[in-house]
Amino acid sequence: QVSGYTHEEFEKMSALELFGGADRELIAERIGLVFEDGESFAEAAITTKDGNKIPFYFTGKRVVMDGELRLIGMGIDITAQKRADEELATIFKMSTDMICIADINKGVFQKVNPAFGRILGYDEAEVVGAEFLSFNHPDDVEPTNRVVEEQLKRGNTVFSFENRYR
Repeated sequence: QVSGYTHEEFEKMSALELFGGADRELIAERIGLVFEDGESFAEAAITTKDGNKIPFYFTGKRVVMDGELRLIGMGIDITAQKRADEELATIFKMSTDMICIADINKGVFQKVNPAFGRILGYDEAEVVGAEFLSFNHPDDVEPTNRVVEEQLKRGNTVFSFENRYR
């Protein structure tokens, strides 16, 4: 139904015929990995009969059936997830508020939005990978560290916390 091919057409096709270009190469590689390593996954777009592309997440597992190695696979349409990811990326980019993603275990920034740089005057390259406590005002390092250790690392949500950045 998703591909637009009839059942008869689909039965005559190889799995790779649903993909084009780099996606076809990726799926061929991942099929090989299933038979080598026992399982694999891939994100690729199928090309429908009418030429539309639909993004999918595929998993494959090697099994023995009737004494032969086989691949059992499953694909999940991730169109809605892709759309949500794009919307979130737009919000992240367009927000006038400072937004960051940090690895609290390593204590480093992983990603910052453009407002972060505009407000503090840093280039993204200066911030990403740097220790987030190094940007705190010296008087705010200990309270910030306490929130990280006592709340965030324990999986608690912190709705309001103030600190000053240099």
